[in-house]
Amino acid sequence: MKEQDLYMMLISKEQQAITLLLSQYGGMFAHIVRNTGIINQEDVEDCISDIVYKIWKRAKKFNKEKASFSTFITLIARGCAIDYVRKHKKHWHVLSLDIENSAILNKDISIDYQIIVDKINTLDPPDDQILYQKYILGEEVSYIAKSLDISIDNVYKRISRAKKMLQVHLTKEGIL
Repeated sequence: MKEQDLYMMLISKEQQAITLLLSQYGGMFAHIVRNTGIINQEDVEDCISDIVYKIWKRAKKFNKEKASFSTFITLIARGCAIDYVRKHKKHWHVLSLDIENSAILNKDISIDYQIIVDKINTLDPPDDQILYQKYILGEEVSYIAKSLDISIDNVYKRISRAKKMLQVHLTKEGIL
């Protein structure tokens, strides 16, 4: 569907425009939202709902002399994602690692999100990627094993070793 047709449907408040907007631009919206730091799937979906609502409300303000329609909705999407992060950031300032059955700690730890991400990035590959996928992205061990083409047992062993190394890094810097 052409941008102009979608724009006309939004202006005339046709319900089908929302479905078409999501099918045509939903992937872009999700990409923009995730790039602002929103990683929880529910939050991503909530933010995308906010984006669609704002596009629905602001469609009449589109001026084709200033920008294309896709640029217009991209700017709305970025603005909504940033607003969403600002509005909900107080709930995201810590990252809780579930350290079950671990030699690192036998309890949950809560540390500033950015510190954890920085420390994970200091680990050697593929341990850095495994911890990032497991604890930051929340992916299943079976998915991680398949994506890295290693066994599930190997992923568990690497998680265990990487958590120990992470503990060493965090303890050295006085964070733990």
